[in-house]
Amino acid sequence: MTGTKHKNIQVPFADMFNTQVPKNASWSFDNEKRGFRVIAHQDIAKNEQIFDTYGNKCNSRYFINYGFINANNERFNEYPMSLNLTKSDP
Repeated sequence: MTGTKHKNIQVPFADMFNTQVPKNASWSFDNEKRGFRVIAHQDIAKNEQIFDTYGNKCNSRYFINYGFINANNERFNEYPMSLNLTKSDP
């Protein structure tokens, strides 16, 4: 796959990881095995969650790009808002 461009795709099971900063695992395509692999960055105990990260984004971007919102996203949350003002507005 040398020379191919990076693409965003869905990967069964890896797409179910919750997002957290910092993440405790990451996944990538393994050319030699011709498949995806998940690598833990630390020991992950049985029944503990595996976290990847979608980065620090506002909920509008999480929702549009990934189909979820982060309920604890006060620090990075924002909402785009447009105002139409005329010159006669005080």
